[in-house]
Amino acid sequence: MGKIIKDVTFRNGEKATMFKHANGYWHCPVCGSPELGSPAYLEDGSGSFQICSCGFEFGFDDEPSASGTKIDSVIGNWEVKRHRKLQYLSSKSDQYKELLTNLRCIGIELST
Repeated sequence: MGKIIKDVTFRNGEKATMFKHANGYWHCPVCGSPELGSPAYLEDGSGSFQICSCGFEFGFDDEPSASGTKIDSVIGNWEVKRHRKLQYLSSKSDQYKELLTNLRCIGIELST
């Protein structure tokens, strides 16, 4: 698992932990990819507006008022995007395995 660096509390009271990889980059809390130059969320729980290669923009894609399809849960929006990514990559064996490995780095274990 990535090194635990930062706990964040969002405006709605949800809490999450951001993880930093040994390569110095931060893991995406949606897909686990260690590619973010700074944590996805700031100390006050607001999004950094970075965009991960999975397509998630922190501070926009998790904001219920930004789109009618978003839910009122930061972590819930991560889960929706993660589920879509898993479905999309399910037929792409190597990419799917990489996604599962990245997710394990942020403490998410999925059965294959």
